[in-house]
Amino acid sequence: MTQKESFLTITEKIQTLQILHKSNRPFNRIFVKRPDGTGIMPFCSFGTTLPEGLEKARDTDKFSEVQMFVVHNLTTNCLQAWGVTQKSIKEALGKLASDAAKDGRNISELIIAVSKQGSGMETTYTVAPLTDKKGKHEYQMPEQIVIDYFHKAIACGDIDMSKMLTNEYPMQGMALEPIVDIATLDISFSGMKAATDFATANIIATELLKIVPFVEGDDEVTKEDVNKLLAKIALC
Repeated sequence: MTQKESFLTITEKIQTLQILHKSNRPFNRIFVKRPDGTGIMPFCSFGTTLPEGLEKARDTDKFSEVQMFVVHNLTTNCLQAWGVTQKSIKEALGKLASDAAKDGRNISELIIAVSKQGSGMETTYTVAPLTDKKGKHEYQMPEQIVIDYFHKAIACGDIDMSKMLTNEYPMQGMALEPIVDIATLDISFSGMKAATDFATANIIATELLKIVPFVEGDDEVTKEDVNKLLAKIALC
């Protein structure tokens, strides 16, 4: 997944997701003219005043409040950042959070289907939770592997929502990779060599570093061997 794809884009195709995190403080966004005159770019701030030297892309443009979420997109099995500016979506999510609280649960336990119809000013959005046969919300915690993956990505700096304020991508590294179930991996030095992406190699490396040094085949594998291989894979 590219950094551009790390943002959830609602399309006509239904996608299902679970909310893992909501930023405590929303920020404001407006599009401005690039100082070098090459086009426009987003400007993000907790305030609603442009700094000196920046101009609105259009005179009629206004700041939009952005609520930021990190979600697990079950359709793609990836983590994504979701910046919500649409009033209808904010209201729908607010109602779901309220409904969950009344049931003694949390919105993160809902599987939510999102999609849209139309385009431009005629766009309508659907934000609907998974329900049972009686129409009641169904609740289930995000899988532990997803929670662990999310926390690990934050711990290693691969998810940093504050980067949105400087027009940087909030996700990188392992946060861009599909979530991997460790139980399906070959936890060995040869398995690490065969890994096709950094996220998988990093998970295997973490497990191997718990048991180094160890013998595999005729060779002893050390901490240095694991770290060197991981660095090599990261550069590929």
